[in-house]
Amino acid sequence: RWTGPVELVLEQVARQTGVGLSEIRGRARRSAIVEARRVALAAWTFELGRPQREMSDVLGISSSAASQLRGVASPATIARARSVADACVRGLPMACAPRRVA
Repeated sequence: RWTGPVELVLEQVARQTGVGLSEIRGRARRSAIVEARRVALAAWTFELGRPQREMSDVLGISSSAASQLRGVASPATIARARSVADACVRGLPMACAPRRVA
């Protein structure tokens, strides 16, 4: 289980998807924004081993909406989530590097 902050994951998602942080946290349903949220949830839960609720609270969505988003993650979404998680664990391109813990 990785112990870094949710903000680091969201910043990586924003960098890799081109969707702004405020849009990721907002209410818009444009496909690119929904996909960015899906990547954030997949990175947080599948790749970093953190509780879904922590990310859904930050995104301002219900647990059931988060489960639904995560449940339709494509192989491309999972690959992007893995890339986000790897960048977070390595601390790139961030200055401080949170550590992945077993």
